[in-house]
Amino acid sequence: MKEILTTIYSQPSIEPLKELVSSFLTTFGIYDISIDDMFYYNIFCSASTYANYNWEYLIQNSVDFDIPFNLYAPCSTSDERIDYVETIIKDVLLGNIKKPEWMIYIEMESHCDNSLCEQQPSNFLRLLPKDEKYEVIGKSLIKFLYSPNRTSVVY
Repeated sequence: MKEILTTIYSQPSIEPLKELVSSFLTTFGIYDISIDDMFYYNIFCSASTYANYNWEYLIQNSVDFDIPFNLYAPCSTSDERIDYVETIIKDVLLGNIKKPEWMIYIEMESHCDNSLCEQQPSNFLRLLPKDEKYEVIGKSLIKFLYSPNRTSVVY
């Protein structure tokens, strides 16, 4: 039986996003603003990808970076882990912290978990408007970026 998986890989999207916004702005004669003035942005996996990763497996294999206890605590629920990850994502977006090594590890993994799925985990562009007047364009950019999808058939 074939398993159909949809994956999205957005890691190379930042530079084209900057170019797209810049070209729109300059086309309309707007030279005093850039994407950096409009949005906080970065690439992340979905919060559930980080939150539900098999962290115990990595801990047992002695990785060389710290894994927050919130991600593998026996009493934490999936929702609590996702909330924790969303907090970290927001802190990274706002520039309050550098992206943690555990996030980078998951993003760079060659497979989505410890199963036989040999696809890199999907990752997504996150935009956070710096002013509410940029919210509509941010939503439109994300909607456009993820309007196409790629379906892969795995045997």
